[in-house]
Formats: sequence, structure tokens, C-alpha cells
Amino acid sequence: MWNPPSLSVVWPPFVKPSAAEEMQLVSLAAAAKQAGLVTTHMALEKLRPIFPFENLDAVAEKLEEESKHRTDVEHMLAQAMKPPVDDNEDEDEDEDEDEDAVESAR
Repeated sequence: MWNPPSLSVVWPPFVKPSAAEEMQLVSLAAAAKQAGLVTTHMALEKLRPIFPFENLDAVAEKLEEESKHRTDVEHMLAQAMKPPVDDNEDEDEDEDEDEDAVESAR
């Protein structure tokens, strides 16, 4: 038995949204994604009229790569901001403990 293919029609908005309306939509999608209410694919699909793209999976993959890169850079910067560890301080403490041990043995 032949089944016709599943078709879904997506009509563009009748009136082009203003910049403020587009910004509200972007904020809504970002907030919903941040709160875990929608998936990345759902948020991207909502933003398609504003940021047209052809391949949803490719865009989601690219965003994931950029997020991982940003996390790696932030981690490297955090490591670079840490004060250097002075190995001599540890040696000085060990020497002080050795001197205390010698004093208490006398």
C-alpha cells in the first residue's frame, strides 16, 4: 500500500517583525534554552526566520564546537590568572619544622 509523504508547510510571517520584536524573540529563545525548557534544535528552529540557515544539524554542531572552544579558553584564562606557586615557601616551612623537631629533642 502506498503512503503519501509527510509534508508540512511553513509560511513566513505576513508582516516582517520589527527589530524590537526580533530581539524579543531572540531573548525568549535564549532564556528558554538557558532554563532547559527547549532543546537547541527547538530554539534554532524558532530563530530561523531571523537568522536563516539551511541545515539545522550543522548549525547546532557549530554552536556546540564554539561553546566548547569558549569553555576551553575561559579555563585557560582562569589558570593564567592564578598566582604562581612558590616552591621555596614549602621548603622554608619544612626547614622550620625540622628546626622545631631538633629544638624539642634537646
